[in-house]
Amino acid sequence: SNEKKFKFINIAGINHHSAWCGISSTIKNYLGISDLSGGPDPDQDGKLVDDFYNFHSFPFDKWAPGPKKGMIGAEIGMFMDTIRRADLNIVSAEWVGLANRTIPPVSHTRCVIASTDPVALDYHCAKYILHPNSRIKFHDPDNAYSPVHQYIKTCAEHGGGIFDESQVGLVSFDNN
Repeated sequence: SNEKKFKFINIAGINHHSAWCGISSTIKNYLGISDLSGGPDPDQDGKLVDDFYNFHSFPFDKWAPGPKKGMIGAEIGMFMDTIRRADLNIVSAEWVGLANRTIPPVSHTRCVIASTDPVALDYHCAKYILHPNSRIKFHDPDNAYSPVHQYIKTCAEHGGGIFDESQVGLVSFDNN
């Protein structure tokens, strides 16, 4: 049987992360499901052992000097396509960090969003939750120069999910 014995549920928050990747959410959460010991940069002892690096260090690979635009999405999309994709992705957006992950300003959006598609979920969360509240242009997933656009799109291109929102069905429920 092809049925998996264990369900993989990816639970993330959505927040501003940096000007390099834009947001932390479902896709970026995949970086945390593997060993991150050694730090992110192999030039600064970010190796696990010998020539093996942790998953987070790929943007700094000597063969692909980085970080490169969209690179994070390509690697995570490849991981999802070849190793394992979550059966369900949930984003808790009760509070959303608008310009930092740990300190104000924040927005009290009171949202919980779920999808089997991590790309569609991050696209939706960036477009309809984070960007309208932050108004920071690089949070806009439709802005081709945005790091959010670049890594979500490359994740989709490498098997991570659907980038085109017209291809995604949406069901909304207001608990009030």
